[in-house]
Amino acid sequence: MLDRRTKPANKTMPQTFGLDRLETPIGIALLVTDADGVLRALDWEDYAPRMKELLRLHYGAVTLNEARAPELMRAALTSYFKGDLCPTLAGKPKIFFIQVFNH
Repeated sequence: MLDRRTKPANKTMPQTFGLDRLETPIGIALLVTDADGVLRALDWEDYAPRMKELLRLHYGAVTLNEARAPELMRAALTSYFKGDLCPTLAGKPKIFFIQVFNH
């Protein structure tokens, strides 16, 4: 998922992003962050090729380096998958919409 409001960067210069694999009870989430730790894309490992293609279409040439997303972001995302916050939703499929704002 990409932020559509972000203007595409200069497509002649490769953009470098960090790729973090976050293990959750329902699968491995892929978190793509920029150098400032801002979330630029989030998808599931099963859809990694699609996510990479969307990044390429949006930013042009893209390099993904193994990295770790900010701990606060990781903790917030993992807390949504635990049953202690809402036991009636434990073990049920969930869809998350994350919108990134640029200031």
